[in-house]
Amino acid sequence: MGFAEESPEADDDTDPLWRVAVEYRELKKRADRLPMEADALRELAVEGILRRTLRVIGHFRRKTHSVRTPWPEAGSGEIALLETLDRAPIVDEIRPEDILVEARIEKPLDVAMLIDTSLSMTGRKIALCAVGAAVLALRLRADAYSLVAFGSTARVLKAMGAEATLRETIIAILDAPVLGYTNIEAALATGLAQLRRGRAKLKVGILLTDGKHTEGGDPVPTARRYRRLEVLMTEDYNMDREACQRLAAAGHGHVTEVRRYRHLPDRLLELLRSLQR
Repeated sequence: MGFAEESPEADDDTDPLWRVAVEYRELKKRADRLPMEADALRELAVEGILRRTLRVIGHFRRKTHSVRTPWPEAGSGEIALLETLDRAPIVDEIRPEDILVEARIEKPLDVAMLIDTSLSMTGRKIALCAVGAAVLALRLRADAYSLVAFGSTARVLKAMGAEATLRETIIAILDAPVLGYTNIEAALATGLAQLRRGRAKLKVGILLTDGKHTEGGDPVPTARRYRRLEVLMTEDYNMDREACQRLAAAGHGHVTEVRRYRHLPDRLLELLRSLQR
C-alpha cells in the first residue's frame, strides 16, 4: 500500500499511523476486496486519529462548577468544612443533614456538529474532521452530542441521545460518504432536529464550512432558529467570509477562523472550552 504525495495542507507529522488515517479512503478502495485487510486498515486509521487527538487535547479536564448540597443528598464530593461550621458552629451538635458537601459537576451542554463532506473534502481534511469529532466526544457526555455530515443532503452519523464509543465516533467520520455539492440549509435543519432531542438548556450548533452553499435554499432563515450557532470558517480561495458572518449573526453566535485545516481540532477545542465556562 503506497502513499500519495503530500499536499500543501500537509504538516510535518511523520507518524505512520496518521499517514494511514490521511490516506484511508484511497487505501480502503484497494482493501475492500479483502475484509480482513479492510478491518485491519480501519483499526490502524483509528489508532492514528486517536494518537493525533491526544496530542491536541493533552491532559484535559472537563469544565465544571461547584455545588454544595447536604450530605445525605450528595452522592460524592468533599466536605465543605467552613460552610458546615457556619451552619452548625457547635461541633457536638452537628447532625448529618448539617454537613455540606462540595461536588464538581459538568456544565450541561448539547452540541450538534455539522461537517461538510462534499466533494471538496480530501483525505487529510476528513482525517482532521475525525480528530475534531474525537475532541468533541472527549469533552462531552456520549449522549450530549450529534454528528451530521452534509453534501447535497444531510445525514446523521451519530444521533443526539445515542451512546457511542470513541472508536465508533471516529469510524463514523472516516467512513462517511464524500459526495455531492454543499447544502448548508439541509445541514442546519438536521442539526436543529438533533438539538431538540437533547436535555441541556444550552444547545449549540457548530457548523464547519467555507460559507459557500451550492445546493438547497438560503441557509440564513434556518440559522435564525438556533439558540446559538457557532461557525468554524475554513479559509481557502473559495471561502465566503460574509456568508459565514451572516450565518453566525443570524444564529446568535460567532465566526471562528480556521486558517488551515490542521488547525481545526485546536480551534474546536478552544470553542468548546469557552462554551463550557
